[in-house]
Amino acid sequence: MWKLSAPDRLEQWKRFRKEIDKLEFEPALDRVAQFWGSAPFQPFYLESQQPETWPDPWTLIVENCYCDLAKALGILYTLHLSDHKTHDYSLVVMRQQGTRYQYNLVWIDGGKYVLNLETAEVVNKKSIPDNLVKIIEYTKHELNLDRF
Repeated sequence: MWKLSAPDRLEQWKRFRKEIDKLEFEPALDRVAQFWGSAPFQPFYLESQQPETWPDPWTLIVENCYCDLAKALGILYTLHLSDHKTHDYSLVVMRQQGTRYQYNLVWIDGGKYVLNLETAEVVNKKSIPDNLVKIIEYTKHELNLDRF
């Protein structure tokens, strides 16, 4: 999907969202994790502390640049624009102690499900290493996802 033209990527993403609508929640999460795990990585595309600069869902797909934060946004947007939007979502930014390495995680239902920690996998908050410290958390309401 990632090498398609922008209109074709948008169409493919729409089809993918319709496919996960037909799945129960946990299998849908697995598919979303795999989907965004396959996106090409480009470092330093978005800044985690400037959510006002983050692209809307369709611009994200059109621009086709996916740093760790952009992948987390893609996960959030995909779930929110599907029939699975009824769950509690947040984007949690964590930093590894002693380094500047940052993780941008999608927490669902209070960390029962965590995406974007391990590539293409769904884990839970118990899988988060002790040396990761939460810097900031953006709830779906703070991200104003309902505008999409």
